[in-house]
Amino acid sequence: MHSASLIVSALSAFVLAACALDQHPALPPRHPIDFYRTQPPQAPPNPETAAVVPPLPPLRRTEPVPRQPAAPPAAAPAPAVPTGPRPLTACDPGGCWNPDGSRYNGGTGNSFLDRGGRLCQRNGAWMQCF
Repeated sequence: MHSASLIVSALSAFVLAACALDQHPALPPRHPIDFYRTQPPQAPPNPETAAVVPPLPPLRRTEPVPRQPAAPPAAAPAPAVPTGPRPLTACDPGGCWNPDGSRYNGGTGNSFLDRGGRLCQRNGAWMQCF
């Protein structure tokens, strides 16, 4: 025999013998592929040495928590209703005045704001707010 084949057959015999010695009588026989698995096989649990877990106490019945009634929804603000056109008495570079003394502050072009912050539109001598 060649020396290389002698080494291979001696090595194969050594591996087979090592696998045979690796078997434990309490464990199931291992398959050669088990060598490549990442976790070793687990022994079956021994009931004599297993940890005893005490039983859980019975659940206590509690009274239900009374539910609070839901708060009524907040009133939605009324939608902006345009007012009818109102006459203007005087205008200056900052805005215009109406007959009851309310001021419309000037914006851009014919757009103004009344004291409530609503958008108002000037059309000649009339003002209408939206």
